[in-house]
Amino acid sequence: MPHLSKRSISSFLRSECLRRLKLDLTPDTNAYQAERTSLNMPPRAVARPGLRALTDAGTEWEIAKVNDLVSTFGIKTTLGTHAALPTGGVKFNTAPLSQVIQHAAPGTFLVQTEYSVGATFENALGIAGYRTTFKLDYADLRPDLIQVLAIGAAKEEVLPDGTVVAVQPNDTRIPLRIIDIKLTAEPSVPYLAEVTYYAMTLAGWLADKGHKGFLVVPEAAVWPGSHDASELVKLDAAKRKVGQAPTHQELLGALGDDLEIVPFGVFAPRLRRFFQSELQTVLSSTWTNLEWHVDNRCIGCEYLGYPWPGSTTSDPRHCWPTATTQDHLSRVAFVSRGARGALADNNITSVAALAGTASTSPAYDTHHVLRATRSVVAGRAQSLGTQQAFVPPQTGTSAVMPKWTDLRIYVTADFDIGSGISVAFGAKGQFWVRPDRVQAGQQQSQMFPATVFPIDQRSLQVEQRELLRLLDAVYRMMQQATTVAQNPTVQVS
Repeated sequence: MPHLSKRSISSFLRSECLRRLKLDLTPDTNAYQAERTSLNMPPRAVARPGLRALTDAGTEWEIAKVNDLVSTFGIKTTLGTHAALPTGGVKFNTAPLSQVIQHAAPGTFLVQTEYSVGATFENALGIAGYRTTFKLDYADLRPDLIQVLAIGAAKEEVLPDGTVVAVQPNDTRIPLRIIDIKLTAEPSVPYLAEVTYYAMTLAGWLADKGHKGFLVVPEAAVWPGSHDASELVKLDAAKRKVGQAPTHQELLGALGDDLEIVPFGVFAPRLRRFFQSELQTVLSSTWTNLEWHVDNRCIGCEYLGYPWPGSTTSDPRHCWPTATTQDHLSRVAFVSRGARGALADNNITSVAALAGTASTSPAYDTHHVLRATRSVVAGRAQSLGTQQAFVPPQTGTSAVMPKWTDLRIYVTADFDIGSGISVAFGAKGQFWVRPDRVQAGQQQSQMFPATVFPIDQRSLQVEQRELLRLLDAVYRMMQQATTVAQNPTVQVS
């Protein structure tokens, strides 16, 4: 029985991978193990250890932002089920929306309330048959916040199919706005699609339950951020510093400055296409028959099977080992899904076949990426086969890469570009010069072992401390090279 969750939708919109969606629809949990075994699905591999830190930081961020609401608007305006934290503040647990909405009044926030995906939403999209044809069920949904707006504040409302219609000036229904808290500097497509999904399904739920006194507005939002305090907290602190209390309207204005409003008209059609086309394709197919391609979008996938340090052993059915076994074209760097399809249309379906295809082949003219890289793409395939690197003829070299460097320093930064959170820095180096350039009594070679500088707290000060330690390590390598040889050259990569 396929089970569709918000996370499955987000993962698909991030990766556009039909195979992963199929695997996610049968979760790797005890309740679905028999079904997964019967379908010969691979186990979910533990992802990179750094991703766990980002997930934990995201949970902490949600709690922090809810407490921003509590400390500024007041605990009585945040409705739900909460408990005091030993460290101060409160944590809201899941509460049924059907109970909490009975107390919803303009100016309040419904926190961590849960509701189900119902018939009105399904009928509006024309997908009601999925439950009977494919035995599909839906995970309950729990937006972080539902803001209860003032009567008359809504100019438009969301219908369950994602269309937006005007609200009459004398409408007395109470408007509801979805707000989802995300630890991200710039909300990504999956995040914006999530809140759109919340709004559409909430509109359907209101109709299912007969809550005719409410409507959902299209101004759904993501509350993003990274290290800095929210505008809401800054305003409250500034007012109290001069002995004043901010008004409710001032707080609402500051909260509005914090929010990233979703372009609803962009993401509602994308979700309709997902439910009406892509989801149906996946539900009606076996997972082994669905399209797949290993590229940078697979980096966080539990079914990639890459042997990350600290990860569980991959399964031969995972995509990384499968690509090796099948000599899949996605193994060649920068061959996109579209380029692979163009090569397949010309009967070039493996790395070995690509390695034997001359740069003059008309197959390269069928896709813009292949046309631009025709001089090197076959060379990359050849290197995979021979395990020997070389510069293909007529490709030239990079002016930024020196022919030789005495000291080679390798620097890494493990971070999440969306949230702005850095997990760790790292550095290692290798030094070698000719004997005739060595100072008396010095060695001509030296290895600088890899050193990791973990950022164990979400703090700019801690991040700065570890960055300075990294720069100090690089400086010491360069100083050592200067001591050993005259005018040493260095390359940092």
